[in-house]
Amino acid sequence: MVPVHHRTAHLKIKKYAFYMHDYGAPVGLRLALRDPDRISGIITQSGNAYLDGFGEKFWAPLFAYAKDPGPETEPCEDQDSPLCAVAPAAA
Repeated sequence: MVPVHHRTAHLKIKKYAFYMHDYGAPVGLRLALRDPDRISGIITQSGNAYLDGFGEKFWAPLFAYAKDPGPETEPCEDQDSPLCAVAPAAA
């Protein structure tokens, strides 16, 4: 997969606006921060770019696993985790 910033350079796109949505927002913001002079505008819809936007109860198990992956932090090992309703626990 070729990163977006390589594609825009290959296509000789000097300046552009882009639309970002939901979990793609941080990707779009990283792209904008990489070379802000090339960005003419940003359109965002329901994009989350800050930790305050992640509800603590739902996301805490996932963040714990991302920080230290292993059996102890696997989100569905804790059956009280709201993530277990989304993905069944491993057998």
